[in-house]
Amino acid sequence: MMKMKKYMILPVLALIFTFVLAAVNPIFAADDEIISGGNTETTLPPTSGTSGNGLIPNLVVSKFSFGGDQVYAGKAFTLSFHLKNTSKTFTVQNVVVKVNGGEIYGLNRDTDTLYFERIKANGTVECSADFISSAESAEGSYPITVTVSYEYYDDGAKCSNASEIKIAVPLAQEERVSINKAAMGSEDYPVYAGEESPVDYEFLNRGFSKLLNTEVFLYDNDSGELLDNAYIGTINASAQMSSSSHLYSTFEDVGEKHLRFVIRYEDAHGNQKEAASEFTVNVQEAQVSDEEMAAAADDSGGGFLPIAFIFIGIIAVVTLGIVIFVRRRRKKKAAQEESFWDENDWDDDSDLVEEDDNEDQ
Repeated sequence: MMKMKKYMILPVLALIFTFVLAAVNPIFAADDEIISGGNTETTLPPTSGTSGNGLIPNLVVSKFSFGGDQVYAGKAFTLSFHLKNTSKTFTVQNVVVKVNGGEIYGLNRDTDTLYFERIKANGTVECSADFISSAESAEGSYPITVTVSYEYYDDGAKCSNASEIKIAVPLAQEERVSINKAAMGSEDYPVYAGEESPVDYEFLNRGFSKLLNTEVFLYDNDSGELLDNAYIGTINASAQMSSSSHLYSTFEDVGEKHLRFVIRYEDAHGNQKEAASEFTVNVQEAQVSDEEMAAAADDSGGGFLPIAFIFIGIIAVVTLGIVIFVRRRRKKKAAQEESFWDENDWDDDSDLVEEDDNEDQ
């Protein structure tokens, strides 16, 4: 037998160790290109599986995202997550991943099943699925369930395991406020300078969530001055609000005024939002009524009678003068007639008798 030299002993021992390790765990010797990473792990205890040494490989979800802090009802979104093998010893294979959003989140042109041939020890793979949320669902946090099943070899024996992971996805209803009308005055009821006039407005909550702590404001759009505001409160979903008795303003000058009607409210998460509409009003010169004219004459007369009473007094004086004139005329005529009768002595009948005698002759 050939005597082995001392410097060959170590390489031979290393080669023998490699062959033995590959025979005991052939899967561990394989190497795949796996995306690594992940720092937020979420998992449930495995539902099945055995291991001779008590170490069962688990798959967990880490670094998930859905495009923001929340998703909106009726909108599509993509759920992305990392699936990580937490074992530092076992490589898992035949990994089947299923996603289920229940009644709230349905798949959007995508499959609910993903497959990976293997995930090495401490390795990570990236998964994604497209969903669309229900348009009429109430706001809240709803789960998307990720179910994973996989296989691994423990001491040469083939084992299986499965895990169920839930990812909570907040759902929000997007506020949709439509201002249908914002105006002051009309052809039948103009806006006059110096008179208080109301804002006639109407808006609709087209969303499926309430508008909280709703307020309305009226601004001068040129100067930014706040003219008036009022608190409305809660506006229910699909409800309409209209009024002409909340906001008022008085304009001292005539002419065209540029105004802005604003609605401010809070959503279910306490975020303040607003909707606005601009409009124009033509302020006309105030019209003076008869009563106002009489009051103005009384205020500026300095103690003299109002014009109306002066007219009445003139008419009364003229009428009294006519009456006095007629009565004096009648009295004078009566006196003349009486004087005529006295001068001709109509009570003496001698002249009449004498005339009768002469006629007989």
